[in-house]
Amino acid sequence: ITDIPDVDNKTSYAPEILVLYNKGIVVGDENMNFYPNDNIKRCEAAAIVSRIIDWHLRIELPKG
Repeated sequence: ITDIPDVDNKTSYAPEILVLYNKGIVVGDENMNFYPNDNIKRCEAAAIVSRIIDWHLRIELPKG
């Protein structure tokens, strides 16, 4: 994936977000929106940490 709907070149840390998306660590909501200007919730942080630690928990993104 090279494009995230609500992350563009002007978004802080856009390249890093894209790397984490492609690794299945962060996946956004059901529409693949990331909401880069919102605060991260505790449950979202826990999911990210879990996916970093255990690669079996990573989310496979649709190809194409």
